[in-house]
Amino acid sequence: MNFPNNPSENDTYEFNNITYRFDGVKWGIVSAGGGGGGGDSTQGTQGRQGRQGTTGTGTQGTTGIQGTSGTQGTSGSQGTTGNQGTTGNQGTSGSQGTTGTGTQGTQGPSGSGGGGGSNENINATNNTTDTSLFPVMVTAAGSDQTATVTTGSFGFNASTGTLSVTSLTETSSEKYKDNILTISNGLDKVLQLRGVTFDRKSNLQINESGLIAEEVATVIPNIITYNGDQVESIQYSRLTAYLVESIKQLHARIEDLENGNITKSND
Repeated sequence: MNFPNNPSENDTYEFNNITYRFDGVKWGIVSAGGGGGGGDSTQGTQGRQGRQGTTGTGTQGTTGIQGTSGTQGTSGSQGTTGNQGTTGNQGTSGSQGTTGTGTQGTQGPSGSGGGGGSNENINATNNTTDTSLFPVMVTAAGSDQTATVTTGSFGFNASTGTLSVTSLTETSSEKYKDNILTISNGLDKVLQLRGVTFDRKSNLQINESGLIAEEVATVIPNIITYNGDQVESIQYSRLTAYLVESIKQLHARIEDLENGNITKSND
């Protein structure tokens, strides 16, 4: 069919009892007459809906200019609903975002003090200047006890290292001992010891008297204490046993001299 050239918008054209109108872009049917009486035309049969084409994945094109709306045509019959399409595969998860590093908030006010709980630890500091420190004692092993101190008969002078007690005893019952032997040649051992005076190496430079632990270790090693493999100190109270046997040996010699059992040398 040949439509008029260069039509204007809303121009109409009739051909074979069918009226066409130009909407500015294309010609469209406005109405169709009957054979003689101008009766209503019969609605054509709705064509079968075509199969859904494969969804394209092309780049979205630029949106065109909105065209002029055409005249609303007659609604066709509702087509048959198509089958549900297959669900697509799950997309790949995105990368983990960077962890934030926010600033530490201001510390809140201290809460009310709770009741005293069990605690077997204490915080100690190195004290070398106080002259009156008192050891802390408890009445038995275990937690939740009240610590006590004695200020009159037990104290420690941190500036000199002096421990002061009213009386100091050592366990010495036979029930604690095995392999009991009388010391022999106690006098010979005592005669090998050297009593000395000395100034202790400290800020106080206190002059003292005593024995040299390294020398005693070669004569009476069982009264020496060690720090690892190094000679450290002397247990002076245990030296008493050797002194006792030495006095007994001297007493026996004196008795022999008095009784004439030993002839005094003229040398």
